[in-house]
Amino acid sequence: MARKQPKLHEVMRAILLEQPNHTATLQRLRDENASLDLYRMENGLHPPPDQFRARARQYSNEFEIVRAKTGRDTSANLSLAIRLSRSPSGSAQKPFPVGQLMSALVAIRPKISEPQMSMLRAHYLYRTLSMERIAEFGGYGEYRAGNSQYGWLCRRIARELGFSSPGAQTYTIAESTERDERGDVQWRMDDVAVKAIERVGWFSQVADEQPEPMQLREVLETEREALIKARVGQGNFRTDVIALWGSCAVTGCALSKILIASHLVPWAACATNQERLDPFNGLLLTPNIDRLVDRCLIAFNDDGSILLSKELTAQEWAILGVSEKSKLRFVRPTMLPYLQKHRELFRTSEESTEAQRLHAETI
Repeated sequence: MARKQPKLHEVMRAILLEQPNHTATLQRLRDENASLDLYRMENGLHPPPDQFRARARQYSNEFEIVRAKTGRDTSANLSLAIRLSRSPSGSAQKPFPVGQLMSALVAIRPKISEPQMSMLRAHYLYRTLSMERIAEFGGYGEYRAGNSQYGWLCRRIARELGFSSPGAQTYTIAESTERDERGDVQWRMDDVAVKAIERVGWFSQVADEQPEPMQLREVLETEREALIKARVGQGNFRTDVIALWGSCAVTGCALSKILIASHLVPWAACATNQERLDPFNGLLLTPNIDRLVDRCLIAFNDDGSILLSKELTAQEWAILGVSEKSKLRFVRPTMLPYLQKHRELFRTSEESTEAQRLHAETI
């Protein structure tokens, strides 16, 4: 009977045990992310910086013995060795217990930034998103910055779990799935991660939202339907705005049943359909503040501070629960053009009101 051919990973583990210096090399590879493939995957860089090329060549030479013993290509063995080194025996493995993942989330909560929370909330709501789309919810103009920030979040979760991701850090809470229509790999959030997020109650205010399947709006019929729903603050526009803000952009009220996905730049004033569907042109607001924004009775500076119309008295502002201390909870760079356009509408409205007042006084 022919002897069974050992699997490559078994050969690799045997070599690592026989060659302690290779274990040290693997540790260096893991710590410095010197592998070309790994560095590309985790940072979205092509090509990687020269210093990482040099390190990869240096460490690759140390793995010539692996090629000689296995008869396999060095680069393939190097990649496998990295994966083995990042998932050592005895480390945490997926799927994680829900309670353990909950503890990890609670532990890192003070260190999660608003953009990272928006990205996590969007991923939770839609379940399956590409990193490009996830990065957009963080307000990042380009993919690499958003990927880095979301990777940081997932890496902190992995550390709390004692987990070593075999590849991209997003693997800690999700699995890669089919590509979307743009050709971008999508990440489906693990069911365990969904349960853990629900049980810690971070997004309980939006848990009942039922977003439509995420898709590109390149088909006219699809875009038409999306625009119709966005016009009245429904559909994916509402879900996107909820994913971005989570609660009222001014008061922090988290009663999603009463919150309105409002447009900063009004529907008719938008130059393109993209502006009409852009969540960064949206504010999640309580009904009274929604009406104030819509009627240009309030506006916001680039730092989020509020501008109050002179049309209302101090007593009326107090009844509405709005004051000069009210402000947006945060402002992203991608919101600035919309805030500016809305301020222009606000000032035009103020000038019109003042002109009417002066006219009335002369009569």
